[in-house]
Amino acid sequence: DFVQSYLRAFLSEDKFLRCNSSISERAFAIAALKNIENLDTKCTLAEKMFELTDSMTLKIACLSILVSSGQGEKQLNSFYQNYKDDISLMNKWFSIQAQFCPPKQSEKVIKSLCEHSQFRFLNPNNFNSVITTFAKMNFSGFNLKNGKGYQLVAKWIKKIDAYNPQVAARAAKTFEHISFLPDHYSSKALKPLKAMQGTKNLSKDTREIIENIISGCERTL
Repeated sequence: DFVQSYLRAFLSEDKFLRCNSSISERAFAIAALKNIENLDTKCTLAEKMFELTDSMTLKIACLSILVSSGQGEKQLNSFYQNYKDDISLMNKWFSIQAQFCPPKQSEKVIKSLCEHSQFRFLNPNNFNSVITTFAKMNFSGFNLKNGKGYQLVAKWIKKIDAYNPQVAARAAKTFEHISFLPDHYSSKALKPLKAMQGTKNLSKDTREIIENIISGCERTL
């Protein structure tokens, strides 16, 4: 298999080191790694590259692959211990978990991330790395059949709106797709939006976005 042969050569020739490979070679390795059908092989190679590489792009890609495969706890801990003082890398650490957490565990994972000592919801990038990333990138987790994903995101939009209406308004746009969903899901999503709509001190921009979403959704029901 060409892909596995390429990746084995990539490892054996130490191309995971920046001095031995170009950006395009590392980018191809990431693409190849994502497309290996054999889960065990993919995770074994991703684990090796994560440990050996000095390329942050490659390290983050391997971490994403591991977490999205339901693994990577050891690597998440390692990444945190090594880079916990780097704010931008911590945002990556948060966003990988928010994006790839399994749907059935999403509520628990997001709650845990929001309670983490490094999470500062008043920091826009920090907020977006968890809440907005979850709503935009974790489709199955956000669109849970029981509506818990919608409730979770709406709660945080309401909370941040009191301090940073611009961040809240951008996060509210993650609900714009609900008019295209089956009635059961759109109805579940409308409940927390309507509750937020009734909030007295909701900012003008957030309210306008929410009202437009509600109006568009109700026309399709």
